[in-house]
Amino acid sequence: MLLSSIVSFVADAAVVSTSIACLRHFTGFSLLRPANKIKNDKIRTGLLVYLNSGELIFNKGLEMVRNSSIKSLSSDSNRNIIDNSNNNQHPSSSSTSTSWKKF
Repeated sequence: MLLSSIVSFVADAAVVSTSIACLRHFTGFSLLRPANKIKNDKIRTGLLVYLNSGELIFNKGLEMVRNSSIKSLSSDSNRNIIDNSNNNQHPSSSSTSTSWKKF
C-alpha cells in the first residue's frame, strides 16, 4: 500500500515537471530564474533537479516522437512508391512487364 502511494506520487510529480517543461518549450516561460532566487541551497538544488528532470523527460519523449514520425514517413513513402509502381501497369500488358509513366 505504501509502495503504490510512493509510485503514484512520483508519477504525478513527473507529469507536473514534464508539463512545466512543455510550457517552457512552447511559450518560453521558465521557472529557472525564480528558482535561482531561492536562498536556501538545498531547496534550490532540489527544485532545479526537479525542473531539469522534467526537461529530460520532455526532451526524450520529443526525440522518440520525432524518430518514430521520420520512420513512419520513410516507410509510407516507400509504400507509396511500391503502390504507384503496381498501379502504373498498362491494362493490356502482361503481369510480368511494367509500364512506367513519365513525369
